[in-house]
Amino acid sequence: MDFSRLITLVEQGRFSVDDLDSISDQNGHLFLFSDLKKTYKSHIYWHEEFLDLRSACMLLDPDRPRLMQSFPRKKILNLLQQLHLYGLFEVWHLESLLAYVTAGMEKRGVDLDVQKLKMFSSELEDLIQKENANLVNKIGKDVNLNSPKQVENLLFNELKLPTSGIKKNKTGLSTDSDTLTYLAQFSEIPEIILRYRSFTKLLNGFVIPLLRLLSGQSTVYPTIRQIGTATGRIVYEKPNLQNIPVKDDLGKKIRECIIAPPGKILVRADYSQIELRVLAHLSSDPYLVKAFVEGKDIHRETAKLIFNLSDERDVTPSQRTIGKVVNFSILYGMSAYGLAKSLGVTPEVAKEILATFFRNLSGVTSYFEKVKKEADSKGFVKSILGRLRWVSSFKGTEQERIIKNTPIQASASDIIKSSMVKLAKKFSNEGLGATFIYLQIHDELLVVTEEEQRDVVSDIMKHEMENAVSLMVPLRVEIGFGKNWSEAMS
Repeated sequence: MDFSRLITLVEQGRFSVDDLDSISDQNGHLFLFSDLKKTYKSHIYWHEEFLDLRSACMLLDPDRPRLMQSFPRKKILNLLQQLHLYGLFEVWHLESLLAYVTAGMEKRGVDLDVQKLKMFSSELEDLIQKENANLVNKIGKDVNLNSPKQVENLLFNELKLPTSGIKKNKTGLSTDSDTLTYLAQFSEIPEIILRYRSFTKLLNGFVIPLLRLLSGQSTVYPTIRQIGTATGRIVYEKPNLQNIPVKDDLGKKIRECIIAPPGKILVRADYSQIELRVLAHLSSDPYLVKAFVEGKDIHRETAKLIFNLSDERDVTPSQRTIGKVVNFSILYGMSAYGLAKSLGVTPEVAKEILATFFRNLSGVTSYFEKVKKEADSKGFVKSILGRLRWVSSFKGTEQERIIKNTPIQASASDIIKSSMVKLAKKFSNEGLGATFIYLQIHDELLVVTEEEQRDVVSDIMKHEMENAVSLMVPLRVEIGFGKNWSEAMS
């Protein structure tokens, strides 16, 4: 996209904002839309140079976007100059192209197995009542488990569980899931509370909202916030489909309720360890790069380092789990204390584990130091496509976490969004009119297609997604099929 050309067109007044009547004048004209996704929901026309002003405003400061109500020439010129100054044209173009894809996803909606969802709702209500009764049986009285204050009093005043190292918040000692997981080694009560919260969250956070939104239909129409987070991740609202638990059977049961349209099948493509691959690319760390290029199990490799083993075949399943926790603690800027709680070890042991990791992966250490210096001098960090986030307004450990994590998460956003645009174009060019992107959740895509087209579509998805951007390590995509989301994950 040529910045000089855009500026010239705006200066000469050869642009339109939300004026669809001017589309016929395609030569030497700039087409700008205050909300391009909304326009695409009403009009099918997809054009490479339709640009979304809403995305432009959000990209300049995703934590505090200043959305404009009107777009006179002076404001547009200033907006374009700001985008050019911070190198945001490439990612702006990507977001503008993606508006067509997300508009189609909102229009089509998501089909649900209503009967199965209602049965699951009843099951969760029974489980919640069972945990309440279990608690009363153990402690001899009723406690409102939805009240953090009552839970705090039960754990620390009545049961006298240890308070050393427990975080404090505005109302007292923390009773969050990390704290409860840590305290479960001293008492069975925290486990009861964790299960109760898990069931309640699924019922009130997913099942009931889904049934309410359906209102007698079998399709929900989520709102997709295309730049839903400061790192560029897509967010679903009404309903939220992105925080469904992955690891337990209850999360699986919700996914079983999200089904392919009648007569169709779902093809699921999931990026394997995308953020660790991005870290390998950004840091150029020899150990990480070599492991991914050679197709090694990166969690096993990390465990081999931590436990000083000579052969990855000597790594036990429990050691691999520790390696996985350490890898993700690095990605999300987890402190030694946080890692200690996740692993169930002392902070001193966690510090030594982190020290061992960084001693062996010097490229990662150097990269984080470099990013910190750049953030200190410029006030922002960037993704591989130039997505920007200002960090100067954050302080202390929060700022440190954001500086480390944002380039990685934002780059993962760039990759998945690039994939979505490439796939939409490919499906169109290949004449696969019955194939479309259904859902985008974190690092995975669900696509709807005809049963007889599933192998063709899966090959396209694998190729386009693994080549969405060029990294120094290979991107890898795992494919699954099914009549529902859960089946496609197995």
